[in-house]
Amino acid sequence: MAIDKAFTAGAARKATHGYGTASQPGAPAHGIASAIGGRWMVVGGGLPVLV
Repeated sequence: MAIDKAFTAGAARKATHGYGTASQPGAPAHGIASAIGGRWMVVGGGLPVLV
């Protein structure tokens, strides 16, 4: 799960906690958790490393 959080944060270049509410039924990103073979995480805790 930690690897998938890191993947999501790095690919999207934003923290994963924002996807939690956006992925609920009726929200714009509903179903995003099943994107990319289930690798996209909507659980908070993933932070992108920006240098």
